[in-house]
Amino acid sequence: MGDLDTIMDTDRNLRNLARETAERKAAGQNVILPEIYMCAGNEDTLVPGIGTFAGFLRDLGFEVSTCVGEGAHTWEFCDRMLPAVLEFLLKDVEWK
Repeated sequence: MGDLDTIMDTDRNLRNLARETAERKAAGQNVILPEIYMCAGNEDTLVPGIGTFAGFLRDLGFEVSTCVGEGAHTWEFCDRMLPAVLEFLLKDVEWK
């Protein structure tokens, strides 16, 4: 992603990207705000940030689902959460 000192004012900063997308939608541009799913283990240092970022996104009009499960920032945790993530990603798919 680059140097953290230079990323803050770029579109690689997820806050900037979300804000710009919401502003474009508010201005009447044909923009769809994607549904967001965020998940972390209760032992993960990212947990406090998930709540903060989810609130920020909701304030902009994004629909956000969050999940905090048992575990840490490990592949084992990711493997356990994969079914829920796939269910979220595929919920609107119509299978023939």
